[in-house]
Amino acid sequence: MKILLAGTRKSSTGRRKAQTEAAKLEKKRLEDQKKEEERLRLEEQKKKDAEEKSKLEAKKKARVFNRCLKIVEYLKADEQAKLEAQKLEEQKKLEAKSKLEEKKKEDQARLDAEKKAAEQAKLDAKRLEEQEKLEEKQKLDSKKKDTETKKVEEPKPVEKLEENKAVEQPPSGDDKGKKLTKRTPSQEKIAKPEEKAFFVFIEYCNLLYLETC
Repeated sequence: MKILLAGTRKSSTGRRKAQTEAAKLEKKRLEDQKKEEERLRLEEQKKKDAEEKSKLEAKKKARVFNRCLKIVEYLKADEQAKLEAQKLEEQKKLEAKSKLEEKKKEDQARLDAEKKAAEQAKLDAKRLEEQEKLEEKQKLDSKKKDTETKKVEEPKPVEKLEENKAVEQPPSGDDKGKKLTKRTPSQEKIAKPEEKAFFVFIEYCNLLYLETC
């Protein structure tokens, strides 16, 4: 009986010891499992934090990039505006220069036209003056010619004709001493106008010849 009780106690002690050992192992296993779960949770959290941080960095970079892009766009727009303003200014300068050149051409053309008109006026005045002088000269020549013709055609008075009936004939060979007989007034009256002019011309030529001799 004692042996049986001793065996029972021993068996009970071994069982309790085994249970205690099993409990310890289970506890350790649970602790290890808990630690592993905590480690996994921490790693997951760390991973999530890294991802969140990466997202934040990406967002930050995106914001910076967008800001830089906006700055670049602003600079481009400002540069474009400056170029447009410069282009407009150059265009205005070219237009002003073109207008100035056009005005210079118009002024030069006007001056040339005025100069040409003045020269033409001078030429016209000179030509008119020369024409007036020529007309005056022609009038004087015509008047002089009319006067000379009138002198030639004007018949001498009867008394003078009677006094100069005998005029020396021009010397021609044997007839040097002979006299030229003039027409009498009765012959002058009887003669036709064309004959009268002819005889007057002959008398004029005789007088010229005598004067030259």
